[in-house]
Amino acid sequence: MSFGEVIGYTFDGAVYCSADCLPDGIECMDDEVNVILEGQGEWDYVPCCDCCGALIEDVTLTIEGNRHEAQRHLEAAITLWRTTEQLDNFVTRIIRSELLEHLDQAHQYIELM
Repeated sequence: MSFGEVIGYTFDGAVYCSADCLPDGIECMDDEVNVILEGQGEWDYVPCCDCCGALIEDVTLTIEGNRHEAQRHLEAAITLWRTTEQLDNFVTRIIRSELLEHLDQAHQYIELM
């Protein structure tokens, strides 16, 4: 089985999205650093870079991971909906558009379960 490109790294229990985010003095080729390859293994969540906070979204998720992501997007949609109740019409339309994107993402993860 072949795997895709490098999409992140793990080091000392932490996840990093790129070699630039690894701690000072740590190189991606160091023995203690492991690569995260696209399509390699399954995750129970979408990992988040411990340095910059970027999501590493090209991982394969387990059923639990899909559940977690669906819940995350639904919670974001609820938060956006509550925010729109206090805003004017123009801003409300923009936020509700983003809300629909979160609902669509949640639906996609639910279909994968």
